[in-house]
Amino acid sequence: MKKVLPVLTVFILIIIIVSIFLSMSSQKKMVTIQEGNHEHKPLDITLNHYQDTQCGMTIETLVHSVQAVAPDGKTWFFDDVGCFALWYKNIKFQKKATIWFIQMIQTDISTDVRLGIIKSIKHLWDTVSEHMKKRA
Repeated sequence: MKKVLPVLTVFILIIIIVSIFLSMSSQKKMVTIQEGNHEHKPLDITLNHYQDTQCGMTIETLVHSVQAVAPDGKTWFFDDVGCFALWYKNIKFQKKATIWFIQMIQTDISTDVRLGIIKSIKHLWDTVSEHMKKRA
């Protein structure tokens, strides 16, 4: 009995741990790529259900989020422009991709910060535009 009890205890603990992990994995079911977007339009994002394709973070807000649609209708989701930029430089269909940026600037921030954000976005847009001109 002394030899059976420790083995039985370990076996029960392993079963409990495995069942916890299995129940957690079946509940989340995060979306990183959605297929079938042949109209190349932005898709509705359910917060905390979509995951950034590049970094794996859960998309918890639509502010600064990005969607990229491939010619075949696959849509990738990003929680911010930085992750999108890292992903974008390595794809093969850059010239044919449809990109959707969601930009929301809150009105309760100071003018200096808002102008800084706008200048950063303009700089990013100018950089992307230059890259697009070089590709053409």
